[in-house]
Amino acid sequence: MKKIIFVNLLSTLSILAIDIDMDKLSYGVGVGQIYNGFGGNIHIATQKEMKYIALGCTEFSDEDNKDREGICGLGIGYLRTDILPKYLPKFFSDTNKHGIGASFSIMNNNYTNRVDLLFAYGYTYFTEGISNRGWNFGVSPTYQYSKKADDKLGIIINIGYQF
Repeated sequence: MKKIIFVNLLSTLSILAIDIDMDKLSYGVGVGQIYNGFGGNIHIATQKEMKYIALGCTEFSDEDNKDREGICGLGIGYLRTDILPKYLPKFFSDTNKHGIGASFSIMNNNYTNRVDLLFAYGYTYFTEGISNRGWNFGVSPTYQYSKKADDKLGIIINIGYQF
């Protein structure tokens, strides 16, 4: 199973690397949808959109619960800032700070020894704009699909810094 995940990772990275302007490549760290849980991302952002690959964990083990180890993985996502202006007051249309996006993650679940799929769709507010350095905050509903365990619905709070 780990070989399949590794091959998928390399395939995804090679597809995304075809048309990348390295001057526009940046990164961020934090917790939430755009960081694949608690982790980091590598992204390309323009004035209206962000495409990213994120590596992170959504669950960790502790001393009292050693049988439930971390659930970590790789995700890809897309955010866009010109979706909200069509539906909300003018305040939202004058800025590139309000992003709506979706992400898909492949998570290695050590508890079930299976691969889980995580889908998220959410809102992120960028304090300095989507293409600039700065803090971001948001909220994302999530759906985690697991073949062996129960599926989970949840909400991830987004807090992070884009460099």
